[in-house]
Amino acid sequence: MAFTLLSISRLDKADYKVIFHKQMCIIQDPKGCTIATIPHSEGLYHVVASMQTKNGHHANAAAEKMNINEAHQKLGHVSSAAIRHAVSKCFITGINLDYSSKPEFCKACAKAKSARQPFQKESHT
Repeated sequence: MAFTLLSISRLDKADYKVIFHKQMCIIQDPKGCTIATIPHSEGLYHVVASMQTKNGHHANAAAEKMNINEAHQKLGHVSSAAIRHAVSKCFITGINLDYSSKPEFCKACAKAKSARQPFQKESHT
C-alpha cells in the first residue's frame, strides 16, 4: 500500500483525540495517552509503515486486554493497586488493562514473603 490513511471520524467514534499542531498530528487514546505522533510532509501527515509510537508500539497494532494477573506477572509481581494506578495515569503505556479483572492468589509472591521464625532473645543452654 502506497499510503496509510487514518479515518478521523472512526478515531472520534472510538473516543480518541486527534490534535494538529506545529506540523504534527498527535493521536491520543481515551485516557489521554499519546499513541502516535505523525509529522507533516509535503502537504500531508504521512504515516510511514515502519513508524513506531514513542512507546515502541506500531500505531496500527491491535492490543488485547490484559487482565490484572497477567500484568502482575509481566511487571515483576508489582501490586495490583500500583499497576492500576500506573496504567490509568499513563506512567505505564502499551498495556490495555482489563480493569474489571480481579487479582488472584500468587504462589510466587506468597513463597517470597514466607515468614521466618524470630530468633530467641536469649540462648537456653
